[in-house]
Amino acid sequence: MLDFNDLIFKLETDVINFKTDLKYKLKKSAIELSLRKLSATEIDKLMECVNQAVSFWVFPVREHCHDIKDEERKREKLADIDKFRNYLTLNTLYQLVVKKEKCVYIHMSWDPMENLSESVRDSEISCLYMPVKTHMFVYGDKVMLDDTIYYDSLQNSTENLNSMNSGERKTKLKSINEYLNLFSNNK
Repeated sequence: MLDFNDLIFKLETDVINFKTDLKYKLKKSAIELSLRKLSATEIDKLMECVNQAVSFWVFPVREHCHDIKDEERKREKLADIDKFRNYLTLNTLYQLVVKKEKCVYIHMSWDPMENLSESVRDSEISCLYMPVKTHMFVYGDKVMLDDTIYYDSLQNSTENLNSMNSGERKTKLKSINEYLNLFSNNK
């Protein structure tokens, strides 16, 4: 079971740079105050859903980091990815628990849209390897990709693993070749 002090640790924003620091510190404080009104079970369920959603967007970006040979550049890129993870987590939690929205819409057309674009911009990460044409809806107890379940807190771990694998197979990653083709077709 997750206690409030553990949650505060998980929401640490020490990787956030100075220019966006205040915005995310305020969001973090508002989230922490709002979470005090929820039970430990509700917090666990919510955090697991948000973590699954954020991991979906972070994983393909992180995977392409392994190809970087320069260790210094690789560390910088991984730090940016960690910032992105924190920003997207905070933005999603803020909408769910502070603004009390029924769900958070995370959308990637050829470019990130809405709160995904804010997290990409603030973390200064490249969105090059994120899934394109992907619509995600994050609720307090489940995550939907388009109209299919990606993660559901009511499902067992095997069912969730099958749902997540199925969802990832349906998504399309934007590659450098797709970017080049996109721009060459516009000429």
